Amino acid sequence: MKNFISIALILVGLIGIFMLYQKQDNTPSQVVSAPVINKDPEIKEMVISVAIAKEDLTEKMILTSDDFQLGTIKVLENSQEKRIYDLNTNTSIIGYALNAPIAKNAFIPVTALVEPGSHEYVDLFKQPGTIIYTFNLQKGDQYLVDNLKSGEYVDIFLAYERNHLSGGINEYISPGGRNNVNDVYLKPVMMHKRVLSLKKFPGIGNESNGNVQLIVEISDIDMKIIKALEGRSKFVLFPSLPDDVEIDIKSSLPEKEENWPVSDATIFNTGIGGIREIRG
Repeated sequence: MKNFISIALILVGLIGIFMLYQKQDNTPSQVVSAPVINKDPEIKEMVISVAIAKEDLTEKMILTSDDFQLGTIKVLENSQEKRIYDLNTNTSIIGYALNAPIAKNAFIPVTALVEPGSHEYVDLFKQPGTIIYTFNLQKGDQYLVDNLKSGEYVDIFLAYERNHLSGGINEYISPGGRNNVNDVYLKPVMMHKRVLSLKKFPGIGNESNGNVQLIVEISDIDMKIIKALEGRSKFVLFPSLPDDVEIDIKSSLPEKEENWPVSDATIFNTGIGGIREIRG
């Protein structure tokens, strides 16, 4: 009897061990993932706009469309090339000045481009014997805004009238408009002066046109003429013809009048019996 009980206990123990093993074997094992190591993202390529010099360009040049061409190149994002040469959205660099020389076929660095009208731009052209002078344009001077760009040139005329007084004395009045039209003249006083900038300011209140300043490079002698006539004369500005352009300009007036209203008559130093005054 005792042997039977012992055998039964042994069987029960074996069955329990077998069942426990089965339970552990059926429990799903926990999967431990290996840590993911983030790699550096791939550096992307991008297309940038660049300016390429067509010829050797010198310092203080004012760029025209003949000096450079626009192109695109592929560079790495955040690369040094992008920082140095990318024009971004500013591809209208005509009229910009250079603060350094650029070799032919080289990319133009954005740091070499000086914006028209900026302090750096004006300072770039300051030199002994040269004066930077600003003309404040009026509404009737819109033709200058429409026809001039930085780097081009203007001719400056004095508008005046001639009054014939008794005793053969002439009286010159500027601005004109007081007497007969046949006594109205334009005297050339400063020719072919370089335009450094056309700087426009927004209008105030309901003014839509705003104000425009024409910044011109003149000589010390030119400045003396302007200051001597300041407040008592009227200057009229016209775009200069390019040196390399020959245009057959014929006046609409009859041949005997074709030079009117431009006159090279001496009005500043005629001696006794000449000018009585230039008055405004």
